[in-house]
Amino acid sequence: MPKPSSPLTDTGIRNAKPADKMYKLSDGAGLALWIYPNGRKVWRIQYRRPADGKFDTITFGPYPQTSLIAARERRDAVRSILLAGQDPKRTPGNDPDNTFKYVARQWWDRWRETVTPGYADQVWRVLEANVMNTLGDKPVTEISARMIVEALEPMEARGALEYLRRARQNIAMIFGFALARGLTDNNPAAGITSAFRAPKSAHFRALRTEEINKLAAFFNSDQIGIQLKLQMRWQLLNLSRPIEAAAARWDEINDGVWTIPGQKMKRRRDHLIPLSRQSMTLLESLRPISGHHPYLFPHRTHPDQYASESAPNVALKRLAIPTTAHGLRALASTTLHESGLFNSDVIELALSHVEQNKVKAAYNRAEYLPQRQELLQWWADFIDKNVGRWP
Repeated sequence: MPKPSSPLTDTGIRNAKPADKMYKLSDGAGLALWIYPNGRKVWRIQYRRPADGKFDTITFGPYPQTSLIAARERRDAVRSILLAGQDPKRTPGNDPDNTFKYVARQWWDRWRETVTPGYADQVWRVLEANVMNTLGDKPVTEISARMIVEALEPMEARGALEYLRRARQNIAMIFGFALARGLTDNNPAAGITSAFRAPKSAHFRALRTEEINKLAAFFNSDQIGIQLKLQMRWQLLNLSRPIEAAAARWDEINDGVWTIPGQKMKRRRDHLIPLSRQSMTLLESLRPISGHHPYLFPHRTHPDQYASESAPNVALKRLAIPTTAHGLRALASTTLHESGLFNSDVIELALSHVEQNKVKAAYNRAEYLPQRQELLQWWADFIDKNVGRWP
């Protein structure tokens, strides 16, 4: 007989590290915590369907949002339904997991694999903060269009129109998922677009090249913590997107090159960044702070997770510096093109803008690496000269 698995503990779960392949930690009675290579941890239960005896799976949601205690309570509820000879996935009236929040988690757990981790986390945070309090505990079969509109109206009232638009689209996708799974018969979010004002088109505010010295106020400010300054400098030096900088891992840096895995990239392929002397110096300054954590910039209260990608924007706004963290990439693009020193393809590749089919057939991920090294070193020296050497 197989040896029974020992029940999980919160300490053991928190200490569980990702591996090259997804693996699971069993808690017993079909409940297991799956550990993804990117560090994500998700509860699932496996059971046999009463109708045909085949295995099926229910996803309970991510840890720590779904705690160990909550996951066990859900497992016990599922087992109670199974003991009654019913299938918990196919009996919506009895299904303890037919609530909007649970169905949303099932949808999100699948959808998140198609986008970058930072964007997926942002989507869940918006839903959690704005929708779950009013809709989360309601069965999807009982939610009407009017209820969704009422849940989203506070977002419109405070002017968060872009986030409202995304939340509405995500709710529609959640109900589309529920329809496909046979959990509901309609999508009440499909026809509510006209209930809200449309957001105005917005562009990332970028400094002009001659305004780059305004960034000195950020790095010299006593209001900004050392880690946030290092995070902002790392992004600035390496032309990365805010989420790519925030989620940078120590194990992604080898032999003076930062390799961002394809699953983190907008273009869904690995992106190589040859590090300048200034970036290497920054790493040495950062090592005593976070060298014992997986991420260069760990979350303040959850060091096994990465820092907020929006924190630089909050600080820039507080200091009245007229740009955004994403706008730094536009600043770099303008400056590099105006310098006349670099081939446009090299600049676009350094910014991870170039589509693979627009590059030579012989393209591989390391092509133009020497030219990109020269470009990033010139850019780092330009920053030192116009913003100041730091750290």
